[in-house]
Amino acid sequence: MRPFGLNESRFWDWEETIEDELGDVLWSDRLRILLTMLKVALKALLRAKKGAVAPSEWRRRMRVCAKCPIYSKVNRRCRPFRGSILGCGCYMPYAAIVKERCWADENIPEEGLGWEGHLKDGSPGRS
Repeated sequence: MRPFGLNESRFWDWEETIEDELGDVLWSDRLRILLTMLKVALKALLRAKKGAVAPSEWRRRMRVCAKCPIYSKVNRRCRPFRGSILGCGCYMPYAAIVKERCWADENIPEEGLGWEGHLKDGSPGRS
């Protein structure tokens, strides 16, 4: 069973995201980041008191991301291209598990692009 559909190829996408966003990071720092992420993933699986969303909510969020112009489908990142000022640069298959709000909801809510700007079925909502 793969929790939240995560697999080995997504790990390498995450690795590329770390390099693009943080530059040449030491392996010890990457290991620290990875261990922190694994801890969060474990909390998600155990439904700890704080942290993860339900798998159905994760899928909804990822459907919303796939329609967002800020989202890069190539590397599954909340940034349309390297060096852009739009987006947070997060690797969304992981961020959608634990983030409360997406970058679009926090920074450009009037555009209705983010998770909160879409109804539970993934279609755009109107305020």
